[in-house]
Amino acid sequence: MDYKGFGAWCTAYAFLNTVKCRTITPELYTLLSGTPFGLKHRHGDSFRILTPLIEPCFSVESTSSMLGYDSTENQFCDAIEAGQFLSRLPLASCAMVGPIDMGFLPHLPQNMYYCGQSHYISVEKIDYQHLLVIDSEGVINYSYGINAFHKVLNVKNIPEANGTIKIWNFEKQNDFLAMDNWEHTIINIAAENLQRAEQEGQGSKAITVCADILSNVDMKEWYLKLCYELNYLIQRKNLFLRQLLKLGAEIQIRLIEKQLDVLCHMRKHCMCETKIEPDFFRYLANYEQELAIKVTQLTDEVVLNDINN
Repeated sequence: MDYKGFGAWCTAYAFLNTVKCRTITPELYTLLSGTPFGLKHRHGDSFRILTPLIEPCFSVESTSSMLGYDSTENQFCDAIEAGQFLSRLPLASCAMVGPIDMGFLPHLPQNMYYCGQSHYISVEKIDYQHLLVIDSEGVINYSYGINAFHKVLNVKNIPEANGTIKIWNFEKQNDFLAMDNWEHTIINIAAENLQRAEQEGQGSKAITVCADILSNVDMKEWYLKLCYELNYLIQRKNLFLRQLLKLGAEIQIRLIEKQLDVLCHMRKHCMCETKIEPDFFRYLANYEQELAIKVTQLTDEVVLNDINN
């Protein structure tokens, strides 16, 4: 699967390219992973100014299980050892690798521009000398020599990797029953993550911390970085909005629409390299805090409706 526009994250595409499943959408995987819900600020990291509360690598096991796959996570502190593990896989078998540093992937155009950005790929063993990379970023088939592949497995500047290279194998569950209606599950995950973000001093507070930090830096060095991060946040909010539209949750929909309006104004200022008004951050933080409350209320309403029905 090739990445298309403002939709799911690379983890979803890497998973689906690994299990070779066409019945599950990348958007469903991303929603079930919880990454669109809740945000945090990582101090001193320009690639994680306003990043997801739940990094995709921490929810692979639970997400794949909900979608009918058992997962095995293999961790390696040494890139050569990780490459050797992949070289020992049976022919035609696939594995998911990540998060790794996009800046060390030479198959991506201008890859050094993405140094420090986390990424997920699918890897297939095509013969005894080569591994095939399936990358949703427009590179569907790229062959690497097995003995040189370890050079792309860099996690030094990827904090969510915790210093280890993660390789996942998946196996289909024979007794899995597909669910046609995931809305309730997704809303419960959203409420849990949004509340958790607020309780941990992230969420709305992460936005105000971000505003304070940006007020004391030379914005000429931050416009591009902030624009990049805002794009991803808009992407996550759009995915959340589409889910709320399915439920007809008018109050929550209006809050997301207000956030998107503010975020698009902020992105416009970044692109024009003009000052971002502090009020934009204040509005965004207030809406985020209210969203956590209203989505939690929505889960209670859904449960009550189910009982009444």
